[in-house]
Amino acid sequence: MHCVIGLGKTGLAVVRFLLNQGERVFVFDDRLKEKDFPDWLSRNPLVTPVTLQEIEKILPLVEECVVSPGVHPNHSVVCRFEEWGIPVISEIELAFRYISFPLVGITGSCGKSTTVSLIGEILQRAGWDVFVGGNFGTPLIESVLLPKSPAIGVVELSSFQLERVYTARFSIAGILNLYPNHLDYHPSMEAYFQAKGRIFLNQRPQDWALFPLSRPLWQARWCRVARGRVIPLGVGVRLFEGLYALEDMVFEGGVPPRKILSLEGCSLPGRHNRENILMAVAVARILGVEPETIEGVLRSFRGLPHRLEWVGEWNGVTYYNDSKSTTPSSTRVAIEALPGPLIVILGGKAKLADF
Repeated sequence: MHCVIGLGKTGLAVVRFLLNQGERVFVFDDRLKEKDFPDWLSRNPLVTPVTLQEIEKILPLVEECVVSPGVHPNHSVVCRFEEWGIPVISEIELAFRYISFPLVGITGSCGKSTTVSLIGEILQRAGWDVFVGGNFGTPLIESVLLPKSPAIGVVELSSFQLERVYTARFSIAGILNLYPNHLDYHPSMEAYFQAKGRIFLNQRPQDWALFPLSRPLWQARWCRVARGRVIPLGVGVRLFEGLYALEDMVFEGGVPPRKILSLEGCSLPGRHNRENILMAVAVARILGVEPETIEGVLRSFRGLPHRLEWVGEWNGVTYYNDSKSTTPSSTRVAIEALPGPLIVILGGKAKLADF
């Protein structure tokens, strides 16, 4: 029997899956009384909502707990399950047990959603039946209930999800970048880095590990923990191995280097988007996608809403919506991507980040 902690989008997807398996499910949410749940959950006799005061009663009955992303690791209910020796896992870990297709996993502090979306579009254009989701869009567990299993899954992974991954394996795993983030959740930057690095945890020698060489400390760290074949990525630098972007071309390192494809006509601005594109190109090339197909998608891809999104021009002023930048680091990257004098409107929650 399972207990699902947190009834947001991911938690509800987990409950739906467990019910489909014929399980009885306990559910807990801090705002249980405030939420308006769908009929399939609130009226299902196999679903038992529990309050904080009732947790002690169900501990002997629960075999495993699935915690939603964003539920704090020190939440009293999570801690109580762990004290009882009950495994606490993420939705990604649960889903992996039931899927029959390989996974591409992408993580990082920023750029994950753009990169995952771009990879998905490239693979779809190339004729792949691909599931795209994870922390971005559709929870991975929903792919298990599809009438037909996809050929491959491309999933965005947050540190929250990776922290409770134990057996999930990503045939292609990529880390885009790391900046101070979620320090209101993780006790330190080191803990945050360790959570991100778990994306490589269960890889085998035939798998692939992708990461940029823009930060030497990251490079050394990921080389130590990566268990698959490593492809380093570079923007604005020449590499002897791996892939790199120089001006408007992508090259494969070597002597001599080999031109892979052109980036002319790509509308995504900024160095950070070059890194996102390079990650997507590397994944696509591993999977055998032709350069012409990749180039076609890059020319038509316009990015995602709220991510350095062009809004319009008024009285000679160009407006961009970058409201998904929720850290000083990601905002700085966006500012560096735009030329000329800027007026920047800021707001939001600090999340213990260093300004």
